[in-house]
Amino acid sequence: MANPISQKLLWFAVAVVVLVNGVTLGKVLINRSATKAELVLSERELRLPYQYGFAGENSGRRISLKWTTPNPEPISDEWQYQYRHTNRTISLNDTHFASFQFAPCQQDRYRRQQQQAWVLLEFNGQSYADYQTKAEQYYALMHQENPELKADKQLEQQQRAVELLQTANERATRLYVIDAAAKPQLLQTALASRPTTADSRLLIVPALIQAGYSRCTDAKQLNPTEIIVNKLAVESLYVPKYLTQALPDNNGDMESEPLRSTIHYGKLHEPWVSTLE
Repeated sequence: MANPISQKLLWFAVAVVVLVNGVTLGKVLINRSATKAELVLSERELRLPYQYGFAGENSGRRISLKWTTPNPEPISDEWQYQYRHTNRTISLNDTHFASFQFAPCQQDRYRRQQQQAWVLLEFNGQSYADYQTKAEQYYALMHQENPELKADKQLEQQQRAVELLQTANERATRLYVIDAAAKPQLLQTALASRPTTADSRLLIVPALIQAGYSRCTDAKQLNPTEIIVNKLAVESLYVPKYLTQALPDNNGDMESEPLRSTIHYGKLHEPWVSTLE
């Protein structure tokens, strides 16, 4: 005869599992009851998780979102590896920065307060167009005759400019985080005033951020309204098993193999993969 206490513990464990699964399923159903935005992304915005292919569980896979923030600096020789570059900082207006209520900056004081936030996500919009323009300007500049440079050095710069322009047009992510605030309502005005096209998308999603500097020792290095976007709250997406055949065998093929996926953002601002090909 089974121990009554053991039976109670067993039934309690079963009840906890059922409850957790029920809550999770309910959250999924609520999230997918309404679509706030739809993005059609490619291998430019998607990547496989690190150590992809080593997981023992085979019921599905995950893909992650590749995104960046606008880089205000002009393109220079230091951008030679730009196609692997992802920026994570944004300078906010005073109102949006103040909404996070960071502790005052003081000398010799570290400030790494990560906190929940809302960010304005832009796909294939003005930020990406600005990056393309910079790449084109850099290409034009590098192809001007420069008598002060040796021929081999100028050829090297021109080849780098060609690669960078090709990357901007064909491989760089078009997904940008362009603004942030502690409350989503503060971003509505920015969203409404942002220029869009038929192919661009804007949406407000949750994220984790921190102040843009951690130690206040040098005023010359201090950007008072800069933040770091550590990650989107959800940027690793589950891929059902019936869609995984479209994924490459390893992460090294992810940038070269064509991929097209429709991502929906639901009522709870969480994304899911609906198609993958």
